[in-house]
Amino acid sequence: MTEIEEQAADEVLAILQKAATGEAHMLPGPTKLYAHFGEGSTKSGKTVPFNGGTDLLFKSARRGKRDPYILEFELMDSDEWPVIDIPLKNVDRFLPKLAVSLSQVCAKAGGFEDADTAGWQLSSYVDYLAVQTLDRLKREETEREAEALVEQSERYADNDAWGMF
Repeated sequence: MTEIEEQAADEVLAILQKAATGEAHMLPGPTKLYAHFGEGSTKSGKTVPFNGGTDLLFKSARRGKRDPYILEFELMDSDEWPVIDIPLKNVDRFLPKLAVSLSQVCAKAGGFEDADTAGWQLSSYVDYLAVQTLDRLKREETEREAEALVEQSERYADNDAWGMF
């Protein structure tokens, strides 16, 4: 990833993290999710089965290795596994109300809340937001480079001795 792509991904991550308000959600049915002890823990995590009705608090988001973004949840009634991860691509399936809420946040942040997004999943909103953010950052970089060239040419134009031997 280039530096500008990293910056765009970090901006999208910041939007997702800002949306993590500690809101409670409930898993709709039995499933297996990756559980761990949180960042900085020396203990490793594992995939753990969860029953339907498990209460979760949306705490944070982070960038993943295989999945671009992973949402982190705190289990409300478990001391054994304090944190579980749900990849962004699975949020629609496991937590549809949260997916709708985050989709609205992404659409508002990207300025495309009025666009025709029928049938989009949360990952589509995040991908579109990431592309828009990357395009904006590239435009800003191009504008800065153009301004620097104009400034440089003005410096040479004002110098009467430029090019004289």
